[in-house]
Amino acid sequence: MSGRGWVLGGCAIAVLSAVACTPPPDYLFVDPRAQPVRVELRKSFGRFSYHYAPVAISECVFYENAKAGGAEEHPYPEELWRVLSVAPDRPVIDLRYGSLPPGFLQSTPASTPPAPLQPGHRYSVECSGDTAGMAEFEIPEAIAWSPPAKKPREAARSTRRPDDRRARESSP
Repeated sequence: MSGRGWVLGGCAIAVLSAVACTPPPDYLFVDPRAQPVRVELRKSFGRFSYHYAPVAISECVFYENAKAGGAEEHPYPEELWRVLSVAPDRPVIDLRYGSLPPGFLQSTPASTPPAPLQPGHRYSVECSGDTAGMAEFEIPEAIAWSPPAKKPREAARSTRRPDDRRARESSP
């Protein structure tokens, strides 16, 4: 084998081993269907068998993303709610939008509760602790539940016929 083959083979092995040894990234889990929205910061652990575990949150910021049509009005994401941990001995694993956990201080807005998140709007959230994570999400539109429509055969059964015993008893 030529010298060039050894170099290419060595480079390929180095790249493959670097990819194989790279742990999965940490991430921020967002549950937009929960009311209020719930976030959880997760970190990857393990050397050979990776798994995720929640870690304590020390700071979290919610933003409303810029609207596509109103770029002149709000060109950057608008900060809606920022909370900071002031008690490291009271770890918080998950955080709910607008609900100030014990040991946290709200810095934005200064003295009022944050504006409610609106269905159909796009938001992003950044949280940090032992790791950091960012995620974008959208509040789903509320879907009004209606009972399923009856099948034609069931609809025919549910109507009373004149020869029905209850119908005869109630008629004069």
